[in-house]
Amino acid sequence: DVLPDVGVVGAAGAALDHVKHVYAMPLAADLQGDGLVDLLVGTMNGELLALGTNVPHHPSNDWMAQPQAQRNGFTHGREQGIYVDEHSARFREIIGRYIPITFEIVDKSRGRARSAKKEGEPARKYTVTISEGSNSVDHLYRHEYTEPGTYTVNIELDSPQLVTLVVHMVNEHGQAFASTFAVSYNRHFYKTLKWMAALPLLIASTLLFISPSALSGRGGGTPLPS
Repeated sequence: DVLPDVGVVGAAGAALDHVKHVYAMPLAADLQGDGLVDLLVGTMNGELLALGTNVPHHPSNDWMAQPQAQRNGFTHGREQGIYVDEHSARFREIIGRYIPITFEIVDKSRGRARSAKKEGEPARKYTVTISEGSNSVDHLYRHEYTEPGTYTVNIELDSPQLVTLVVHMVNEHGQAFASTFAVSYNRHFYKTLKWMAALPLLIASTLLFISPSALSGRGGGTPLPS
């Protein structure tokens, strides 16, 4: 089923009759990977309905759990938050030592810089941490930023694994924002090792099949001048 453009989650712009009682909160995410927001609705009959919309997807439009973990419901939207770049958030296999992560700190709230200047405090402060899953104690990365913008960092894991990374931000007021994504870290490194081991053997085998005359430059070719 496809709904018309209903705007942001929670806006009353369209209605759908499906003769089922729905008391649970609908969840919003890009379920089909087509760049549009989809709604997941649970009914009292135990059914799950996936509804498509024409709303362009952005991490700020995701609402994948009712409590929103540490994300603040009242700041939902693109006014403030931290969002992982689309390429970084896409599931991929990392071959190498580092995982490059590009994220954007967004803060369009009004008057915060002016009020902070009056009090003599820093205008803005964003503490960004990156951690594995629910482990909020041992951070893979931690840094304090003073300006919104796009940043790229490299992190390193201890061993090959399939991991969910949480990019978390807390501003100077203690408001928390988070963005999560999953990556595969060197889980198929043996494929690279296979080619590294096989390539020298292939080169040596190729040289063996080349005739000695070809290697020496003699044979049916034009003789060199004496």
